[in-house]
Amino acid sequence: MAGVATRHDSDLFIEYALRMTKGRIRLVSQASAVLLMLAVAATMLLAMVLADHLIPHGLSDTARLVLRWLIVAVEVAMGIVMIILPLGRRISDLYVARLIEKAHPAFRNDLTAALLLEKDANTHRGPLMAIRRRAAKEVSQTNVEGSVTTRRVKHSGILLAISAGLFLTYCIVSPKSVTASLMRAMGGGSVDAPTRTQITDVEPGPQAVVLAGQQVAFSASVTNGSGPVMLKISRNAGKTFLTEDTQELLGATDGSHRYTGAWTAAAEEGQAAFEISCGDAISKRQILTVLPTPAIRQMKLSLTWPEYSGRGVTESTGMVEALPGTSVSIEAQANLAVGLASVVFEKADNKPVQMQVADADLKGVFIVRKSNRYRIEFNSSRFDGIKGASIWYDVKSLEDRLPVVSIVEPRGRVELAVNDQLKIGGEISDDFGLAEINLVYEGAGGLQRLPLMTPLAAPGQMRKGLDVSLPVAKFGQAGQQVICHVEAKDFCPMPDGTVGQTSKSETFVLVIKSPDEQIASQAKAEEDARRQQEEQA
Repeated sequence: MAGVATRHDSDLFIEYALRMTKGRIRLVSQASAVLLMLAVAATMLLAMVLADHLIPHGLSDTARLVLRWLIVAVEVAMGIVMIILPLGRRISDLYVARLIEKAHPAFRNDLTAALLLEKDANTHRGPLMAIRRRAAKEVSQTNVEGSVTTRRVKHSGILLAISAGLFLTYCIVSPKSVTASLMRAMGGGSVDAPTRTQITDVEPGPQAVVLAGQQVAFSASVTNGSGPVMLKISRNAGKTFLTEDTQELLGATDGSHRYTGAWTAAAEEGQAAFEISCGDAISKRQILTVLPTPAIRQMKLSLTWPEYSGRGVTESTGMVEALPGTSVSIEAQANLAVGLASVVFEKADNKPVQMQVADADLKGVFIVRKSNRYRIEFNSSRFDGIKGASIWYDVKSLEDRLPVVSIVEPRGRVELAVNDQLKIGGEISDDFGLAEINLVYEGAGGLQRLPLMTPLAAPGQMRKGLDVSLPVAKFGQAGQQVICHVEAKDFCPMPDGTVGQTSKSETFVLVIKSPDEQIASQAKAEEDARRQQEEQA
């Protein structure tokens, strides 16, 4: 530092030196306080970690809460006492001067004397200024900041290094996880107590959903294990654990430290809980939601037949036997809330049909095309991955067969007099109703059709017995031969747009002969008798 030339410069220089020394004192005090607070915090955390490791199953939530607030309280108190309060205290100039003179005995108390004499009003200004100039000169030749000892900082640093070294050493040699204990100390309530044995990767995971009556696979990775790895299961969400639901998990043979087992879920809906233990470690208890096996509780089918069949609407509980074109309306109910549902078919003749869903109620419609099989597939609206399906139901596509024409008489070749009667007997039937029955023959004007029943406008009569007599004269004159057959028609729509399948009987030949006198006389007698009855009436 440069020498002091004037009285004013001496005063300023002394004030500057005192101010620098005061700043140094505060800096050393705060640095020492911070290091000491860190050392205390590290020591208390180490003590908390040790307690968490040594106490079986770790510190309780209450103990961790009390210790956590104790650490906070101690650190706050130290901060108030060692940092905040000293900042509000004034450091005396006289104290600083004596501190400088104590560190530098060559000062001969000039700095202290200058400060004391300045306050004495009886002191002559000349000697006072001489003392100040000498004090300023001495200060200018001295490192005043070096007057403040840093012994407290070194001691605090040593304490912090010892605490940190102990902490680091324990982290290296500790058989249990220090990180887990630190997280628990900082408020990690969801972190399990550290153990020598480590149980990780537990499956099923949290909030798993399983189906009643089905096998549930369990597995976990276990390291540093001592003794068997046990699986304990509770059927009532952890209230009780039965011996029959406790089993030992089997270790993998590939050295992967993976242990597995299986358990058949309870047959009823509810919640189960499980935990895996080995040595001093117990996994976190996990809940299994047990759902009933997804199924269709009830199902009702309404079959709307093609109009021509005359069947109207029929009902079923699953199986379908109907004509192509029949509309099948399904109303079903599942045993759980459904998100999506569809009617799927075994063969690709029918595309899947999306169903309408209202909670557990399902509705859908499909059209019968060919014989197939169908079922309802659905998934849960509440739980991902939970799917169900009904059993397979047969869809039998019925064939609208041709009408069956069975004629008993006449058959082959029949010879009748022109004045005789052609008797036709037999039975006509159709599986969905007859439309027409005609006698077809080759007449003078070409192919002729003679109705044997009144044509029907809608399906109704499925079987018709024939027992009719027709005058031979209708078919021609004596000497003619007429080839005939009986023809029946139903209401089945045809691919070309026409309506009705047609089938016919075997043909028979009608040979028309000359009039028979006996038949003629008998006919005349019957006519005379009829007239006589009319006259008498």
